Amino acid sequence: MLRSEFRGGYNLKIGGRPEQNLEQMLDIPDTIAIKAQDVPGLKALVKVREGDSVKSGDVLWVHKPDHRIQFVSPWNGTVQEIKRGKRRVLIEIILKLEKQQDFGKFGTINPDSASEQDFVNYLLKTGMWPFFKSIPFNCMADPEQRPRDIYIVTTDLEPHCPDLNYVLAGKEQKLQQGVKLLRLLTRGNIFVSQCKTSTPGPNWNAVEDVRVVEIQPTFPAGNPAVISFHVAPLRRNECAWTINAQDLLALVDLTESGKWNPARIMTVAGSLAKRRRYIQTYLGSSVSHILNVDVEEGEKTYLSGGVFGGIETQEDGYLGFASTSLHVLPTGSQREFLRFVWPGLDKYSFSRTFLSSLFPQDEYKMTTSFQGEDRACIQCGHCEEVCPIDIKPQFLFKAVMASDYDEAEGLGLKDCAECGLCTYVCPSKIDLSGIIHDGLEEIRKEG
Repeated sequence: MLRSEFRGGYNLKIGGRPEQNLEQMLDIPDTIAIKAQDVPGLKALVKVREGDSVKSGDVLWVHKPDHRIQFVSPWNGTVQEIKRGKRRVLIEIILKLEKQQDFGKFGTINPDSASEQDFVNYLLKTGMWPFFKSIPFNCMADPEQRPRDIYIVTTDLEPHCPDLNYVLAGKEQKLQQGVKLLRLLTRGNIFVSQCKTSTPGPNWNAVEDVRVVEIQPTFPAGNPAVISFHVAPLRRNECAWTINAQDLLALVDLTESGKWNPARIMTVAGSLAKRRRYIQTYLGSSVSHILNVDVEEGEKTYLSGGVFGGIETQEDGYLGFASTSLHVLPTGSQREFLRFVWPGLDKYSFSRTFLSSLFPQDEYKMTTSFQGEDRACIQCGHCEEVCPIDIKPQFLFKAVMASDYDEAEGLGLKDCAECGLCTYVCPSKIDLSGIIHDGLEEIRKEG
């Protein structure tokens, strides 16, 4: 067994942990959204109009640079709204669903007889291709490339996201079938990660043709970019692909039954959620469908995804394309009178600013407040301290801002895991992760 160890990383003591009691929420909702906003690298060309009737398998939009990459509707319904942002960039398509669904029309494929190209064509035709991401750049995989390695995301240590040990336990047979499918795409290694927690997970000894990497229980140790950096570094012009284990299981269902499976196990978490729990519901479900009235009073922020990598949504909004958690957090917009003279026993800080560092609690009720304003970088080194891949974000972000991309690459820009920790710990409130992400996008566009 391989082992991935590194200095850095950080476990945030944020309150609102979900309980591991699974609730089924598989009633067909009235509306659902297929989001484009959180698909890295997407340039959408919409193929439907508001009012159009769509069936399961119909194309909603394609990727402009490569029309083979298409996003299909797994649902029968009507296009209720097409939401766009600045420069008419597609945000989401909202469908009003019919009560009768079949999730069919896709056909099956046998990994024992299919060729590599057969499987690639199948993924493109069925709309499953966008679930594969490529590292570096954390963007959609290129159908013209092939990965040196593939990473199945089997450990997600972001606070309050689903414990995949709990989700995958007893699924060894389906995971084995998924590995057989992935073998059609690479001759390299297929990696899975394993973290010793109190929750029993799948027996990886029963799954053949995978390399198990034991990781430390520190976020973001389960991130494929972090594992790749420490266990199997990529050479220049090489890439690796990643796929979430739940998406892989859905792909197995699709290849065996011909039916698109949009159901996922997700978490409802955060200090303002009344019932913090695991739920089984559909990708793109509405916030109101999931929460109903199970929220506390007060000004709230809804996050589709984790507290580090999630995207803000609204009470009348929807979960993202591949989000598996919904966080409800206090907005933290209220001014606190003479806060600067308080000892801060109830406040949490990475830099030990408050007295709570001497009397730590297990969890803290955190808000979305920055607790400060933008300032110049003070070279404190906190970002370097938490970085899981041994780069120096305090220098890297300056190279990106100066558009010195040769220097940025030399400082490890393409190795960045985009975990978001550097932004969280920065006392100057600089969006280091966002700046570095913009730099990665520029390099990706330049080819």
